[in-house]
Amino acid sequence: MLPKLYELFSLIDTDKSEQIELEEIYNAPPEVQITLMQIMKVDDIPKIFNALDIDDSGTITVDEFIEGLLWMVEGGT
Repeated sequence: MLPKLYELFSLIDTDKSEQIELEEIYNAPPEVQITLMQIMKVDDIPKIFNALDIDDSGTITVDEFIEGLLWMVEGGT
């Protein structure tokens, strides 16, 4: 599971800054957006971004991304 989540992060982080900005999620390929929506059980990209941006910094670090998605996969709501 972890390698797939890291790969997903890498696909979204197109500028390779090791942080994801909201715009990068909007610009992600549709299949990546769909995967995120399925994992997060939400079909609203800003809500996904805000849920994963744990420290409200305006960017999502790889740690925030992995922790947030794992929490949802494990049954978080």
